[in-house]
Amino acid sequence: MIGILGAMESEVRGLVSVMAVEATGAGAGFEYWRGVLAGRDSVVARCGMGKVSAASGVQRLIDVFGVDTVVVCGLAGGLRPGLRRGDIVVGERFVQHDLDASPIFPKYFVPGLDMVYFEADARLVDLAELASREVASSLAGEGGQSAVHRGLIITGDQFVHGDQREQLVSEFPDALCVEMEGGAIAQVCYLNSVPFVIVRIISDDADTGAPEDFLAFVNDQAPRYTVGIVQALLAKLAPL
Repeated sequence: MIGILGAMESEVRGLVSVMAVEATGAGAGFEYWRGVLAGRDSVVARCGMGKVSAASGVQRLIDVFGVDTVVVCGLAGGLRPGLRRGDIVVGERFVQHDLDASPIFPKYFVPGLDMVYFEADARLVDLAELASREVASSLAGEGGQSAVHRGLIITGDQFVHGDQREQLVSEFPDALCVEMEGGAIAQVCYLNSVPFVIVRIISDDADTGAPEDFLAFVNDQAPRYTVGIVQALLAKLAPL
């Protein structure tokens, strides 16, 4: 069973529209659709924005639906110079940039785990990169310009825009993008020994214009990216 998690309705509605839905339900900020997607038994779920909602959502996918793989495809703000709106980032490592239990623990360490970074499943990362490149190529044929990157994604409970962007770039010079769920999803999957992969589409530059850019992208562009990438990725997994 594949669990596909999104924070917002715009990140899941396209997937639901191409899914053979067998059951649906909602409760406690969580909404799900179970059925077959791209030939795979899957659960698509919307959990809400932020780390708490994401952690709760992915744990529910594991406990209630017994998913053995978690896939996330959503939006993020770009941090690395040269990233453009519509570029695709496949996360290899994740860190929570707002986690600070110092001086008891070093900054960014997760208490009890003595870890800073959580790594996505290497095989899923490779497959997600291939899937993303296929989608980028198809969008290029439609006049789009999407480049594909892989590397560090940082997570925190803030919508980053303006001056905070420069602070994060200085603290995490290798970070490609920033978002609000990935680090929490990565930690929960690590604790449950469930392989995961997270793909982010750059919706804005995390600058002063980020709110307007984000809203325009999420309403106009997000579904075609998420549908294309997730379908291509599921098609590359071992058949049922």
